[in-house]
Amino acid sequence: MKKRFTLILTFLLLMLCTYAQKASRLISINNALQYAKSYCNDSEGKYDYYKGVSKKTINGRSYYYIFVDQQPGAGWEHACKHLYISTSAVSENFMVLSEDGTHPYGNIDIEPLEVKDRYGSNSTLKAKVAKLNSNDEKKNKFVGNTYAVILSGGMNKIANDVRYWNDCSFIYQTLRNRYGIPKKNIKVIMADGTDPAADMTDENGEYSSSPLDLDDDGVADIEYSATKTNVTKVIKEMASTMKDEDHLFLYVVDHGGYDPQKKQSYICLWGDERLYPDELSGCLNTGDAGYVTVLMGQCYSGGFVNALKGNNRIIATACGEDELSYGCEDLPFDEFVYRWTSAINGYDVEGNKITAQTDTLPDGTQKPVTMVKAYEYARNHDMYTDGKFQYAAETPSLSYLNNSTAEDLAMDTIPPTVYLYIPHGNTGYVNPYYDSSKTVIRNPFIFWSSTDIWLRNQNDGFKSQQYEMPNITDEHATVYIYTRVKNRGVKVYPGKGTTLRTWWAESSVVLDEYAWKGYREDSLMGGEINYATIKDTIQPGGTYIKEFNYTFTEDRLEKAKRKGFNMCLLSFLSSKGGSPAMPVTDSGIAKAWATDRMGQKNQLKFKGFGELYDLVLMPPLLYPHEFSLVMATDNAYTSQSKANVEVSLSLPSGISDNTLLKGFRKDKQKLRYLTVNDSIAVIRGIQCKPTETAHLGITANLVADKDIISPEIRNLDIFVVDEATGEIMGGESVEITVSPRQKIVPEIDKTVLSDGNVRLTAENVNEKASYEWYDSEGRLVGTGTTLDVSSVASSSEYTLKVTAEKDNAINRTTVNVEKTPFVKNATVSRDVIDVKFSVPASNGMSARISSVDGNSPVVDYAIKEGATDISFNAPAASTKLYQLSVLLNGKIIETLKIKCE
Repeated sequence: MKKRFTLILTFLLLMLCTYAQKASRLISINNALQYAKSYCNDSEGKYDYYKGVSKKTINGRSYYYIFVDQQPGAGWEHACKHLYISTSAVSENFMVLSEDGTHPYGNIDIEPLEVKDRYGSNSTLKAKVAKLNSNDEKKNKFVGNTYAVILSGGMNKIANDVRYWNDCSFIYQTLRNRYGIPKKNIKVIMADGTDPAADMTDENGEYSSSPLDLDDDGVADIEYSATKTNVTKVIKEMASTMKDEDHLFLYVVDHGGYDPQKKQSYICLWGDERLYPDELSGCLNTGDAGYVTVLMGQCYSGGFVNALKGNNRIIATACGEDELSYGCEDLPFDEFVYRWTSAINGYDVEGNKITAQTDTLPDGTQKPVTMVKAYEYARNHDMYTDGKFQYAAETPSLSYLNNSTAEDLAMDTIPPTVYLYIPHGNTGYVNPYYDSSKTVIRNPFIFWSSTDIWLRNQNDGFKSQQYEMPNITDEHATVYIYTRVKNRGVKVYPGKGTTLRTWWAESSVVLDEYAWKGYREDSLMGGEINYATIKDTIQPGGTYIKEFNYTFTEDRLEKAKRKGFNMCLLSFLSSKGGSPAMPVTDSGIAKAWATDRMGQKNQLKFKGFGELYDLVLMPPLLYPHEFSLVMATDNAYTSQSKANVEVSLSLPSGISDNTLLKGFRKDKQKLRYLTVNDSIAVIRGIQCKPTETAHLGITANLVADKDIISPEIRNLDIFVVDEATGEIMGGESVEITVSPRQKIVPEIDKTVLSDGNVRLTAENVNEKASYEWYDSEGRLVGTGTTLDVSSVASSSEYTLKVTAEKDNAINRTTVNVEKTPFVKNATVSRDVIDVKFSVPASNGMSARISSVDGNSPVVDYAIKEGATDISFNAPAASTKLYQLSVLLNGKIIETLKIKCE
């Protein structure tokens, strides 16, 4: 770079002779430092200052060399100044030569003049990673397929701070000791390589040769100097040997710059050489590694992302294309790469345990710390991100193929580069579990409701991807089954190596493998639909839909023609070398929740309200269970206000009356008829033998208590839980479509009739409907638009249920009928009791008279229907106080006392 010099002469010569006569004085280095700080406008002392080990002579004049780091803590390249301040001055006038720069000279040795002590006692801190136990059961199975190149360019010995050697030592020890990667698989390119000359500034501020042993085992680990020739040679040679099952890890640290002419970032190599993004990309492109991870900690590293990114590559950088990267505030390491290495090591260099967020596997163990999770940890804990630090900022970046197997890549896990799966076959590694003791759902996992398997009654499933209920007739006996498959891998699926199997079974809430395979034909039909290799190529992230068809014949056709017939579907992917058998639990239940290679579809779609559908519960064949049946409406998962749908169950006689209920309302007349009245309803203690099949009925009605403006979908999940283990055995999803309609708002008019009864009349219903009247006990007491009730028995509440003729939508309203006293008055004259009624008597009424003291007999007198009074002789008694009771059908409805004057 061409140097730009500025000559500042603060002393103006009035005349040569005058200048010669004035005496000059020597300038101390401290005077020169103060002038340098003034010259740099550094009144706050933000900069670091270094002095040349020796003075410089320029044009016969002696100068101090002062190097000013204007962004201490940042990596090179960044703003700095090279100052030459004369060692003598006339009066207070200095001679200063100044040059703006981006990094320290490599040929001028310097030493601290005024430099902040950032590390204190931590200045000598080194990484110490414990070695992996060779007998550890978690021993890395991928050590032979993991390769690494560690690159630290250094630039020159002045710029090459010891913290970069520390970074390389930390990652090297982590690869070797934490993950067991062989030395021969790791190539280290650093500064001047094996040259014994000084190539770095150590923790004491002295120039020394970088130690070649990075893991303190007595064996040299640094092999190459960081020249462009060596870098390209080593990376190309290693990359060229890579195969699909291999992972190449490139770790870059130390310095970087930005070329304004090329408008590109570059890596600073030894001796001021540069490596540009396209050059590095060319090196990596020489092989066919399954995965390539590039971690970059140098300044301007974000400028490499576009050139290096690819489907099978993870590129993580410490900063953006126009940003600097920084060292730790109080540790001799680079901030971002230090956090990243700590994450995959599990510990930082101070011995603190690091817990990077990972996912839980089906067996309950934690997934390894992946490349992506390590980045997320480093990004979140980097002290220079999100405005955490006042004077410096870096913006880490990450590039990889989202939702791909690249997310699973770790130092001890190399996932397949091609991976077909059923997208909704598994939405997360959560073991299905239900807490029956508290009758609430805990982590409900609806594994039977894949949206990527669907049935159609005609072969239009490539366009129409909504599940249909089968509609089987003699003329239409074929259904079409579709399964969506996606390539989660980072490379193209070549059209071979993976097969798809699909089974069907007659609808049941619980299905074991014997039902899917058709071995329980006596109870449920079922069997394999097809088994075929997927022969189309699928791009990374691409999808493919496979169509199978199934035709019902003979006895199966007759069964499938029944009203309410439904099919459950199960699809499973297996790769070459893997088992084509469906994975099952000890109970024989297909483990659709434990793998994204399997998808299950158990869905019931209501075609209308008020219709009764068959809900089958067939226990697993292997051993008997005691079950809970859980019904969870979509209100259990969301608080959104939706159309009010009333769901009811009818229980078969095979289910014991001793079952425990929660969240249901019993029908007073239909004792085995239950209505769901909570977001989660549970029937506990269901006992079924493996050879028994329980058939429950399920129906739904829209409660039209508000206007439905647009179509709505209500969802209900029904699932069965093993009481002994808490395991969800299976389930069925119910979809209820609610069409737009006006609300039903019935009203009840009360009219007192001449006979004293009250007539209840349904009003304000503007469509054809049926009417049912229920008393306060829930008993049906009448139908039609009117109901006549007695008001003398007692106060009572009546409920009117209105059912619309066109769609079976319902609504209810209640009314209270107050009690009217039946006896208007009662008198005693000459031992005759006269009783007058306020309303004519009803059929089945009688009067009962007795003395209060109990000394007279109790006498009953029948009251004629329609009578308005009654007279009878008062019983002989020592007291003149009588008790009169009025009975209706033998039940006392009114009592009063009569005193004889």
